[in-house]
Amino acid sequence: MKGNAIYAISRSRAFLSKLPSLSETEKYVELGSEKELLDRIARKINYPIQASTIEEYFKELVGRFAYELSKETPKALGELNALVLENIKKAFFKKITEHNLHYYTYEAKPLAEDALKKVESANDLNKIKLGNYTLDLLIKFPIEILQNTKDPGLLEFAFEKIEITEIIKHAGYNLATQALIDLHNYKVCAFASQTPFSESLYIKQKIKCKDLQEAVMYLSKKYNVENPGNFDTLSNKLIYITNMYELSNFSDKNVINFIEILKVYEKIFIGIANSIKEKFGKEIIKKVYSL
Repeated sequence: MKGNAIYAISRSRAFLSKLPSLSETEKYVELGSEKELLDRIARKINYPIQASTIEEYFKELVGRFAYELSKETPKALGELNALVLENIKKAFFKKITEHNLHYYTYEAKPLAEDALKKVESANDLNKIKLGNYTLDLLIKFPIEILQNTKDPGLLEFAFEKIEITEIIKHAGYNLATQALIDLHNYKVCAFASQTPFSESLYIKQKIKCKDLQEAVMYLSKKYNVENPGNFDTLSNKLIYITNMYELSNFSDKNVINFIEILKVYEKIFIGIANSIKEKFGKEIIKKVYSL
């Protein structure tokens, strides 16, 4: 059994060495045609590919190496899939990032400009909204850090040390979460694989579930995910599903890469954060203290 496993791993590693590098994959992606990309990969590895989509292509690869990559070598099989997926995905995202940045910022920029106007004109912190989210929701973020102190002076000192940008940035995470929930309204949804605790709570609040496991069951049923496990497991499965789906949409102009959106938010909201902190810093401190 051990000999078979070693043989299978050696065969798979030999195959991996034939796969296109990231730079080569980028050239294929530039063509904008998924079929052409598959044809070129097929020629590169000297194996005819009948598949018309990336997902079918993976199934073919798994089928061809089912004998070599037996049950004793799941790691080798995982490496095979991961390398192909990552190379194509990175190149694909790079192309989208370079040529279609306006798809990322079409929502972020107007939202940022709107928020800045509201900060400048508002007399009440509660009336400021970033999208659909009031600052009341966002300022709860640092409470876990500050919950052990009841000293107003220490609280104010701690608040000054907390980058309010980190609070504002959660508006971006929430938007990504909402996009996950409304997945069927988008052609593509990709977001950071590490799910912040605030996202979990937001999903729970959004779908009005009593507990997080109920939210897991709700989302797994909606997106037909078998054996969802806990929330992190479910989110990773949903990420895998959406990643596979997004690879079949090379020419789709509705592509939205939420990882890049979050990067855009992080930059744009620094100005908003500074304005809010300057105008409402004391009020925010009082609100955090009263939570």
